[in-house]
Amino acid sequence: MDKLMEVNNLKTIFRLNGKVLTAIQDINFEIYPGEVLGVVGESGSGKSLTMKSIMGILPENAMIEKGKVLYKGVNILNLKEREKRKLRGKEISMIFQDPMTALNPLRTVEYHLKEVISRHQGGGKLYSREKAIEMLKKVGIRNAEERMKQYPHEFSGGMRQRVLIAMALSCEPSLLIADEPVTALDVTTQVQILNLLKKLQTEHQMATILITHDLGVTSDMCTRVIIMYGGHIMEEGTKNQIIFHPNHPYTRALLRSSMDREKGVAKRLYTIEGYPPSLYEHLQGCPFEKRCRFASEKCRNEVPEYQYYEDGHRTLCHFRGEKLDER
Repeated sequence: MDKLMEVNNLKTIFRLNGKVLTAIQDINFEIYPGEVLGVVGESGSGKSLTMKSIMGILPENAMIEKGKVLYKGVNILNLKEREKRKLRGKEISMIFQDPMTALNPLRTVEYHLKEVISRHQGGGKLYSREKAIEMLKKVGIRNAEERMKQYPHEFSGGMRQRVLIAMALSCEPSLLIADEPVTALDVTTQVQILNLLKKLQTEHQMATILITHDLGVTSDMCTRVIIMYGGHIMEEGTKNQIIFHPNHPYTRALLRSSMDREKGVAKRLYTIEGYPPSLYEHLQGCPFEKRCRFASEKCRNEVPEYQYYEDGHRTLCHFRGEKLDER
């Protein structure tokens, strides 16, 4: 199967107070049509910034220093801004992290939806309105014609997220990027939104990149998983490889930090000591070295290379998983 998108050696930097800070470095991955790729890691690991780099929506003080993003064989980083705007929303769409702030409070829901549809599909006002109503119904919003006239503050957090999903899918993109789409929602609403995303992804057969902190969500939704830390991909593999056969110390620590859902078992929640590296830190070796219980002098002084296993499974570590088991 041909790759839908391939990211090669992506590096994004910030310029701040006269300093150059590296935020993400040597990012390489691909995604195939109809696949769901999970991107997991702590806050500040570079998950969202990687996707914003791909989308071309970086802050003013950030820039891509090197790398390629090949979408259907075309390096979209070389496109002119006008061409990128056409691509965003129509071919590649993104659901942003916080539904409470992602919508303009001074505009109706109808305005938000019709703007996206008319910009990328045309068809006039009547078509845009009918399409907007259709999308609201598709994401489970009742009385869609009436609710179109309302403002974001008249919607709950879960309903706002449904509006954002409707906007993202209104032009039937080939690739959907969902940036922690349930973070600000209560548990019941989270389940509803995730089930909705799964249903729509299956119906449209679109490739999806799901950014999340929750490995439980990853195991339920994704086919492949990327683990990020300190602006690097630390481990990549299929869902089963990551969940049942993790080979990087960071992935293992994340899994140990997850709640044990087994009934009747009471355990103290495992925590990873220390903090993720700051952008101001100049790291000579592995970014996880200060928090890793397996770290050696080599880890402190040398940047690791990827260890490759079967079926594309890889880890950014000086040691293979089997050797860690022996230590």
